[in-house]
Amino acid sequence: LVSSSNSARTLVPAGPMNESWRGVAFQPDASWPVTPMPVGYETGTNLTVGNILFVVATNASAAAKAGDAAVLDRLTRVLGHQVTVMHDAVAQTSHASGRHLVIVSSSSVSGNVNTKFRDVAVPVINWDRSLVDDFRIGAVASSTTSSSNLVITPAGAGHPAVGGFSAGTRVIRTGATAMSVASATGLAPGAQVLATANNLPAVILVEQGQLLLNSQAAPARRIHMSWGDEGLTGVNATGLELFDVAVAYALSGSSSTLVYAYLIATDTRTV
Repeated sequence: LVSSSNSARTLVPAGPMNESWRGVAFQPDASWPVTPMPVGYETGTNLTVGNILFVVATNASAAAKAGDAAVLDRLTRVLGHQVTVMHDAVAQTSHASGRHLVIVSSSSVSGNVNTKFRDVAVPVINWDRSLVDDFRIGAVASSTTSSSNLVITPAGAGHPAVGGFSAGTRVIRTGATAMSVASATGLAPGAQVLATANNLPAVILVEQGQLLLNSQAAPARRIHMSWGDEGLTGVNATGLELFDVAVAYALSGSSSTLVYAYLIATDTRTV
């Protein structure tokens, strides 16, 4: 039986598909994003997508730009979200209004973002290591550690924000790269370390209402992830799955009503 806590792989095709997906032996690859159960569809013109603000440095290095482009491609082409990309110096607190999620890339300059999105009542995913303290998740800005693995902690085992994986090591990249990690000390009282890299907090969750530092209750979900300037470049299927479920989990904590924006292509043949 399928539990409501399970995850599923789904795909919204942009056109006709190879019939192999109908076979009993078919195994979906990473192009089929992971989403929490339950899964459904509609045939009307109002189909759910998230309205996401993606804060980056548009003048970043070539490698960082490529990483952001990979993230944008995943969010839009694969996951189907509506995404507004905004330069860090241009982005203001007011730009979070009406969004379902704010994502801050490590390509952004921390001084240009600072506390702009700390108090917004919108879920935030951040992997700019220098903003951990600005978001009051940790007492000090985080650092980097070179790794291609994440270790799901006992606290993260089975958690939907990390795909329901069991505790243990997961290879998420094709090669080691600099991951944004936090200090193991000085974390917010409400912080849950769901995964580590080289024993340092790499995926951190603070649920809405749980305490950040300075006794501030988180106004919405806050997730720190470990993606560095490479973004999703060089990330394998497991890593992409972790990205997908983190986005889905963050969006599920949005207080805004998700707006459907396009038709899902459905198979109308009689079986």
